[in-house]
Amino acid sequence: MWESKLSIILPTQMVKLFLKWSQEMKEQIETRLWSIPQDSIDALHNSLRHLLSNQETYVNSLEFLESYAGPSFRPSVEKFRVAFGAVPTNLHVQQFVVENHQHNYITVGAISAIPLRFAKIDHILDSRFFHRRRVLLEAKSTIGSLSRRIETDWHIVSFGSIDKTGVQLLADVKQLHENLIDLINSFPGISTVVDLLCEWGRLQIAHGRLFDKERSIVPDGLDSQLDTLEASIISLNTKMAVIDSICEKDEVRKDYEKSARQALNSSLDVMLQLIDSLLDAQYLGLVLALQRPADCQLFYHIQLRSDLVLSQAVFSLLSCYGDERGMMEDARECWASLQDRVVFKFVQCSSSSFPEKLRAGQWMNVVAIFWNLGINHEATFAQSLAGDSSLEETINVVAANALHAYASGRKQLDPSAMDLIAELCTTVNVNPSNKNMAIYRLAMAANFALNGIPILTCKSGKDRTSMAVTLEEGRIIRENCGINADQMHFIPKELRPPAGTYSQGVAS
Repeated sequence: MWESKLSIILPTQMVKLFLKWSQEMKEQIETRLWSIPQDSIDALHNSLRHLLSNQETYVNSLEFLESYAGPSFRPSVEKFRVAFGAVPTNLHVQQFVVENHQHNYITVGAISAIPLRFAKIDHILDSRFFHRRRVLLEAKSTIGSLSRRIETDWHIVSFGSIDKTGVQLLADVKQLHENLIDLINSFPGISTVVDLLCEWGRLQIAHGRLFDKERSIVPDGLDSQLDTLEASIISLNTKMAVIDSICEKDEVRKDYEKSARQALNSSLDVMLQLIDSLLDAQYLGLVLALQRPADCQLFYHIQLRSDLVLSQAVFSLLSCYGDERGMMEDARECWASLQDRVVFKFVQCSSSSFPEKLRAGQWMNVVAIFWNLGINHEATFAQSLAGDSSLEETINVVAANALHAYASGRKQLDPSAMDLIAELCTTVNVNPSNKNMAIYRLAMAANFALNGIPILTCKSGKDRTSMAVTLEEGRIIRENCGINADQMHFIPKELRPPAGTYSQGVAS
């Protein structure tokens, strides 16, 4: 068993990123909402105030971590220290070998923002703002990539030939158009917000208040921009559909190539303007939605919690009682967002132990499936006195479905592994909570069958976690090792196993 220096190094780098992202968001709100109407200015100031408060937390944490010289984990006695909030509690790596099979375990305290306490139980992290913002920024990046391909890679082919590059470019533009339309349809009230920004921008110009020429305004309402985009897409489709059948003369084809290139660039320009309008509207929509001070405080509090738990990021042994319920909620949101928000890649190497794509430095996601099983007296209180273990039940049902979906997508999976997963899913459907230890046994066995790494956690990563590791080690040893009657003569009586646990036919 050992500790890992990454437990301090990675959170330090993550806090630097959180501070950078928070500063970027502050600057974006200040620059994009320069023309916000007077009746919403208090909401804007509240948002900026809470952003500055989060930044102060990040700065204090960063100063502490950069000067920290203790063990490479957060001791449980320090779990309420805010400056230590991004560091996992008591994280250790455990490893043992049985019958030439290496078993690895990560044990850690609850993946939770414990220093921020749990005054608001049952909160659900609403990450739609950041998901939509990421989609819009990725769309801008895609437009830049398509523009470069249009200028450098695409040239009209000879008469009668299939223009594969042009076909692919057209398909990418149409796919980007569809993605934007889907995103707009998921935005409640976005049309109203874009129209407000457009009107406010025109008023600023009319009154001569647009002093900074670099400040952009929303040129038209959303419906008008969508009509313009639709017209440009129709024009593009028309030109690209007949490009292969244009007159054989090179001069004519060159002129048509120029016209088609302009149509491609025009469509991308319209989409880029639309994306900028949506980004502006998203920030304004956020400020308008947080006009109530309590809502504003809660939103940025949840944002801070999300950052701290993501920095610490599975099998949890928490209960649905008291503060541990809040820890469970934090952990659920952390592991649910890990796959969407974090990607990894290995430094390029020639090791044959890696698949070819990973050796080449390809990005990869980590699939995290979160289970929870309360096993202590507080779990009994939650089930009998409080009478509500629905959160744990929901977590385990979702985990079983996610595990089945992941295994079904794997190629060449051993049939015994699928049988094991099927048994686990059946067990969860029958009894997803109430100290059902069969879930733990089957989940650990399925994890090993899928070559996964189990992460065992409880409130502090000590008592319940150590019992879970001991139970798992005992199961593996029992399945692979035994003591026969001849060996009993060499073991002192005080250390011999009880009667009935060994026999003549058991091999050593």
